[in-house]
Amino acid sequence: MKLKTMSDKDRLYKMSIVDTETMCWNWIGTLKGSDKLRQYGSITVGSRLDGTRKQMSAHRFSYRVFNGEIPIGLFVCHKCDNPKCINPKHLFLGTRQDNIDDRESKGRNKTKTGEDSNLSKLNKTQVLLIRQLRQDGVPRKDIQKQLNIPYSQIKSILSYKSWKEIIPPKP
Repeated sequence: MKLKTMSDKDRLYKMSIVDTETMCWNWIGTLKGSDKLRQYGSITVGSRLDGTRKQMSAHRFSYRVFNGEIPIGLFVCHKCDNPKCINPKHLFLGTRQDNIDDRESKGRNKTKTGEDSNLSKLNKTQVLLIRQLRQDGVPRKDIQKQLNIPYSQIKSILSYKSWKEIIPPKP
């Protein structure tokens, strides 16, 4: 008895939810990517039986299912700038440089700083407190002990090497 298999299009429809405002087909399956805001869908394709089983980006799979094969070396880019979107009408082929130019033209190449950075362990209020305590004459070592923050980080904040965008209000 042969198992019934779902068509590739049906798999894509089943694993996405349409945003009626943007018309993005948002992937609801497995996501890949270290940046929480830039995670892409991932789908398993192929068969274990013939050794073709592999993981693939959902937007690339969607492009291939609806538009045909993707030439070697080309990227599948998003017109909508939504990495979870698999709507084939929102996808286009481009070179690496096309993808970079698209990102630049849409202003998505901004470096995240302060609280917006995924690496940040402090917030704006804490940085202002550190600077205020130092302005009030509290020694750096005491600030470090009080807030349990590495001395090097206190030094970097006070010298404006880090968190330079946060300027304390003038008295």
